[in-house]
Amino acid sequence: MKVTACTLAVALFIAAAEAQNTTTGGNSSDYATGLVAALNGAGLTTLAGVLGNYPQFGQVLQMGGNYTVFAPNNDAFSDIASVDPTMIESILSYHISPAPFDRATLTNGTNHTIIPSLLQEPLLGNNQSAPLVLSYGVDGSPRVRTASQNVTVGANATYMNVNLQIVNEIIMPPMNLTATVAGANLTGLSTALGAVSALLPATALEMTERNTVFAPTNAAFQNISSTLTTLQPEQIATVLGNHVINGSVVYSTMIMPGNTTAISAAGETFSFMMEGSDLYVMSGNATRARIVRTDIPITNGVVHLI
Repeated sequence: MKVTACTLAVALFIAAAEAQNTTTGGNSSDYATGLVAALNGAGLTTLAGVLGNYPQFGQVLQMGGNYTVFAPNNDAFSDIASVDPTMIESILSYHISPAPFDRATLTNGTNHTIIPSLLQEPLLGNNQSAPLVLSYGVDGSPRVRTASQNVTVGANATYMNVNLQIVNEIIMPPMNLTATVAGANLTGLSTALGAVSALLPATALEMTERNTVFAPTNAAFQNISSTLTTLQPEQIATVLGNHVINGSVVYSTMIMPGNTTAISAAGETFSFMMEGSDLYVMSGNATRARIVRTDIPITNGVVHLI
């Protein structure tokens, strides 16, 4: 019996059972039996057949309310067989949201929705939790956004106060900036950060609270490759500083083109504009870049690819 499968089953099983005591006043044993049937009915036989520990999830849910669980299907469990066991609790927390998820609202035209998870992220400040970023796929299915992929949200089922949204992959929690850059295969940015590591160490960007990073794609770096080779490390550090907003996490859902502005770490003013369906960020009055992928969560903020 794999510890990974066991852990996730318990988080759903015990948490939901304990929640029943508060939300409906029913019997925990009856509730657990009903949840097993609901999981089996949704095709989540791995979840339904395994018990274990981690009762703390149930203790959280005893306060009542509606919860959304992004439940990996049976095939998804093989993806985390090699995960560090110390990360399992964080992974579980990131699959559970204390907010209801309305699929109909998202698929009826909302491009993005951002909901909290149970995973606490100290570097987001103000007791904020790691967000789950959901977007609408062209096939009509919602997606959960990560650094390297979009995890598809398939069928859904409901049991009491738990809304099960079945996903085809394990949703890994947000990583720090360095790991996110690697996960998104941003080799150009990785090289640039390495070139200025003495002046702008990665820890300076990763350990500060609440950052927004506009990360150039490899194609963007290729476009300025001839210029980049002429710059000194101090100049590259200034350029990179102009891609960061310190002290503020600006998700795309917070941007109002024409009205939203911010100041970069290098002192330039950011402004935003729309052209058709494309969102652009402008630095000062000169440089404009199209945002090609929004809202990649990191441990201390968010990354947008430009």
